[in-house]
Amino acid sequence: MRRYKILGLLAAVMLIVSSTGTAFAAYQAVAPSVHEINLANIRARIVEEYAQTGPVYPGNTIDKVVNVKNTGSGDAVVRVKVEKAWGEARDADGKLIVDSSYSTDNIRIVYDTSLWMYNAADGYFYYKGVLKPGETTAVPLLRAFTIDKNTGNNYEGLEADIVIHMECVQAAGNGIVIWNKTFADLGITYVGGEPAAIVGKVAFTGEGNNGFTFEPENTDLFTNFKRLFPGETRSQTIEVKNAYAGKVEIFLRAEDITQGVSDPETLALINKLLREYAVIIVTAEDGRVIYKGPVWGEPYGTGTNPGTMRNNISLGVFEAGETRKLNIQLQLDPNMGNAYEDISGLIKWVWSAGWDEGAAEPPPVPPTEPPPVPPKKPLLPVSLPKTGDDSLSLWAWASLMAVSAAALVVLAVLNQKEQKRERPA
Repeated sequence: MRRYKILGLLAAVMLIVSSTGTAFAAYQAVAPSVHEINLANIRARIVEEYAQTGPVYPGNTIDKVVNVKNTGSGDAVVRVKVEKAWGEARDADGKLIVDSSYSTDNIRIVYDTSLWMYNAADGYFYYKGVLKPGETTAVPLLRAFTIDKNTGNNYEGLEADIVIHMECVQAAGNGIVIWNKTFADLGITYVGGEPAAIVGKVAFTGEGNNGFTFEPENTDLFTNFKRLFPGETRSQTIEVKNAYAGKVEIFLRAEDITQGVSDPETLALINKLLREYAVIIVTAEDGRVIYKGPVWGEPYGTGTNPGTMRNNISLGVFEAGETRKLNIQLQLDPNMGNAYEDISGLIKWVWSAGWDEGAAEPPPVPPTEPPPVPPKKPLLPVSLPKTGDDSLSLWAWASLMAVSAAALVVLAVLNQKEQKRERPA
């Protein structure tokens, strides 16, 4: 009787252990895409045309053309302040030693008012437009100056300066507010960044080493996230297509990536940019938020989706030939300082494709007529990555063997005891 109990126990153990195996999704391909975001810089310089050939006398008009050119990498708004001064001498650096007892009203300047607006409260002339990188103001602020003909002899031998002070700020991210101005104040209509319709493309084909193709081919799908400014928000779309012959499920996750920067200070800025200052929102066509958080994807996060991209996030099951769009929005914190100018950061996304757990392999579409050469075989499933962990089954089988061995030993001992009891005295 005991023998049957032990055999029943052994059978139960085998049933329990064998049931720990699960149906894992057989992924067909895993492919990374590396993206770059970078920040612009704001630079501008005064473009001046002026040549003094000799002494200036009352009544003379001297050509002096003043423009501003955007020499930075982003859209800029500029303003200019003009200061006039008289003095008797210059210092060792050639700077005029100003004598404020001499009025400068006799230095007459005619300013342009068609594209320049004067603000008496701060004394600046604001250019009524946005300068693209490399652009110069369409109309100069001034073209000449004149010394009033009624200037008295007490100015004889003095030197005069017309000093131009220029400032520029980013147009994107409403940078003009630093001057307590709005675009409406200047009569400017401005939409920052590049058109939101820019598209990056990723397609699962089931062919090649990784089964995915990217457009652009360098895999940088963040086409519109270049030359960014603090406080700016940019958007674009990424097109995801199943170009395979059968139905597949496509997944997306983020992984950490080496930035390739050796300077500790620069690396610290990049890390802060990607982990704190830059926030990305990935939204499906149906409005479902796939991920919202730091642009680097919080690969070490422990929250559930969409709180982290450490684990695969399903983009859905795609029918053969189906295309869907991901809406991507990038937001930069307005509190970033000038130290972030020209900083670039890398973001790594990992794409994978497979089937739902327990689903059969999607069959290829049969050809309409026999091809002249044998068709390519569908990409066979591989075991990495998996949605589960098969280490449990290995331990389970090991446990089964150990339990089985122990049970056999116990059976042998009990059998010997029963045989002794059954022998005649």
